[in-house]
Amino acid sequence: MTLPDKIRKAMNELTPEDVPLLDGPIRYHSTRLTHDSYKQQLNHAKPDSSVEYWYLLRCYDWIKLLKKNNIKLHNAIK
Repeated sequence: MTLPDKIRKAMNELTPEDVPLLDGPIRYHSTRLTHDSYKQQLNHAKPDSSVEYWYLLRCYDWIKLLKKNNIKLHNAIK
């Protein structure tokens, strides 16, 4: 599985705890809403486009930020 596939899988199959998050000057009021927004943008990007690549990078950074702040990811698929 490639890194982009792992990012897509994490964004689509996992969801974070819903908590506020402060990252330097940036405040995320809801990790769950931010995660859902990033997921939708990634899923609707044109495949193999520069926009999709940018969204993949942003989602990768988002997943790393969640892990850095010990925010648990739960299975979104039931």
